[in-house]
Amino acid sequence: MGSNLCPLCTKEDETIQNLLITCEVTQQLCIKCDKWLGISSMRSIEVDSHFYGFSLSFFSVKPNKVWKGMWLTLGKEIWNHKNRLIFNNGKVDEVEIFALAQMIAWT
Repeated sequence: MGSNLCPLCTKEDETIQNLLITCEVTQQLCIKCDKWLGISSMRSIEVDSHFYGFSLSFFSVKPNKVWKGMWLTLGKEIWNHKNRLIFNNGKVDEVEIFALAQMIAWT
């Protein structure tokens, strides 16, 4: 793995945009998140626009908070997993990332 490559997908340069939005692993996690929450959404690949998109007009206040909270938790777990890969010689585990995000979001 090259030092500048995303540690999750090892295909693109590691940037915030890649890690949290365009990385293949992250995209699969977002699809799992949508399915788990029972929604279908389109996301911008631009970082600023991407995060502003987490206010869904067809949700009331409480579901919007759940949706935003789950996305923030998922992003945090992606970042934590990246650090485990780099500093602890871990391996990519989408199931672990998603399960931890679910558990933290619900607690």
